[in-house]
Amino acid sequence: MISLNLPISNKLFMQQRKIIQVLRSFSNKELKSLEKFVASPYFNENQHIISLFDFLKKYAPKFSSTQLTTENAFFYVYPREVYKEQTITKLLSKLYKIIEAFIAHEMYEKQAVVQKINIMDYHNNRLLFKFFPSQLKDALKLQSKVKYQDNTYFYNQYQIEVQNSFFQSTHDERVADVNFQNNNHYLDIHFLISKLMLFGLMLNRQRSVNIEYDFTMMEELLQFLETSPYQEIPVIALWHKGLLLLRNPKDEKIYQDLKDLLEKYGNLQRLEETRVLYTILENASKEVIKSPKEYYEELFQLYVKQLKMGLLYTDGYLLPAIFKNISTIALRLEKYDWTANFIEENYQKLLPEAQTDLYNYCRADMFFYQENYDEVLDLLQQVEYRDIYTKLGVKRMLLKAYYEIDEFDLLESAINAFRVFIHRQKDIADSHKKSHQNFINVLGRILRLLPNEKDKIEKFLEEVQTTADLSERDWLLEKLQQMI
Repeated sequence: MISLNLPISNKLFMQQRKIIQVLRSFSNKELKSLEKFVASPYFNENQHIISLFDFLKKYAPKFSSTQLTTENAFFYVYPREVYKEQTITKLLSKLYKIIEAFIAHEMYEKQAVVQKINIMDYHNNRLLFKFFPSQLKDALKLQSKVKYQDNTYFYNQYQIEVQNSFFQSTHDERVADVNFQNNNHYLDIHFLISKLMLFGLMLNRQRSVNIEYDFTMMEELLQFLETSPYQEIPVIALWHKGLLLLRNPKDEKIYQDLKDLLEKYGNLQRLEETRVLYTILENASKEVIKSPKEYYEELFQLYVKQLKMGLLYTDGYLLPAIFKNISTIALRLEKYDWTANFIEENYQKLLPEAQTDLYNYCRADMFFYQENYDEVLDLLQQVEYRDIYTKLGVKRMLLKAYYEIDEFDLLESAINAFRVFIHRQKDIADSHKKSHQNFINVLGRILRLLPNEKDKIEKFLEEVQTTADLSERDWLLEKLQQMI
């Protein structure tokens, strides 16, 4: 066999190929199952494909080795032939199609109810009616054990009823319903949940993106639900209230209704769907609760509830923004011990590349609230923060710390450096740029104010209260109020 230690051309590297990126997403268990799948004669009879997979699996799970090239793959599969790029590319394409079939197979294996529906369909189409009742019984038993009673659950129930209707129609003596009413009932529920959920997602999206949607039938459905018994079905009730709150974010009763429904029925749908409804609550809480302290307490309790339910994890990880928000809100409520425990217990649940930065940043923030500014400066200087928004937070905190310890020369220098930094950033939203530029400008003006200029300070305080797009508004107002 020809040696695999060959000169490597950049175009031969395989790391960015689709097949490698998909393989990289598999767990060790899934890779072992895939190996059996590729080797199964039912799915693949091409020995070269099996050999190609044997070559690729050597580089699992990271698939990042410089030896992972099309050239090395070719000579592993065809050790005595002349290298042909087209040959190995076609073989990789065939293997990728088998991998896609494996993914589809694995997804199907997880859908026990769908499998039963397909078996019922087979018996009906092949006129094997004597086997149908037992399959129907099995399908209904599986349905009774389904964890989430969401739109997928009701769609599957509708499909079961369709098969039952077909079966009953073969015995029709034109005196019975043949199950059409049940078909209609479960299709209605599936449709209502799907539409309400989609409307909620569309309205929620409009809050952050300048886009116009056509909300087909939304007004008609909302009017229909006002008097329909369907509004009592838990998941319909959840998304109905969620949609109403998006349309009426200041309505305290709707807010409390949705909150109560989530407490009661939040576990009846998938975590990511319940998470969306909690974000609707979070966004509305500021409109409903006017007292800043009560608002932060409410937001804190919503986050604590979601932590306990496991709603805040994406692919098993806490998102940096959520981690930071929870820490900040707890600090505003002076829950220092809770915050310290939260940071220690959860920072390793962040993506590995974010752990050190967020751990140090949130601890620095905690020390800032506790007025331990030496620790703040020490922590902020320990790490080169990679995430741009964390970096912005670090620079703001650095300026505030210099102000608090009266290091005004350092503060002036840091303000100038921050101004240049903001100007050079091309990848942050204009609103973020503006809010930081305003923060720098307001802080600079505070430095130029004199303690005996009370009227001037009070006038400037009013200006800061109404300035749009301003980072650290509360802290800036506090500094101004201390000068009066």
